[in-house]
Amino acid sequence: MRRTLVILATLETVRVFADNTCIAVHIRSFDRGQQCEDPAHIAALLAAKRQGREHRAKDRLHHAAPSAQALFRIAAERRQHLGVLTRGLIELLDAYGTAALEQAIAEALVRDTPHLAGVRHLIDQQRHARGQPPTLPLPLPDDPRLRQQHIRPHDLSDYDRLQRDPNDESDDNP
Repeated sequence: MRRTLVILATLETVRVFADNTCIAVHIRSFDRGQQCEDPAHIAALLAAKRQGREHRAKDRLHHAAPSAQALFRIAAERRQHLGVLTRGLIELLDAYGTAALEQAIAEALVRDTPHLAGVRHLIDQQRHARGQPPTLPLPLPDDPRLRQQHIRPHDLSDYDRLQRDPNDESDDNP
């Protein structure tokens, strides 16, 4: 949002106006490079940034797994720590993807286990049922371009043939 600000300064103070309303008053300094900050403004800015960061993660979860909204509502009713739940679900989303997370959250809601450990357990069960090993966390830089990459795995059967005993006659001939 853009708006015009008016600055009125005296030898002692600097006042900032927006729409004829004074929104800030600071002590004026003539020292080179000196910053005059109001601790209340800094505290308000930090609070707004924390709140924005929290909502950004929740919005990402709601888009990736629509059942997350019901999970958060139940978790809040049960007085669970929503920050821990958000961080954990984001980690699961990054590690396992949207489909696995949505399926696990939906099943956790049906089984009445709406908490992070329940969702994590259900994802592990899904992977075990498909014969997949547990994933190992791979730390990536916080770059959205990396998180949006889709990598298509290639056929690794050539490497499997390298592991076979060359004297074994049951192997397929190359």
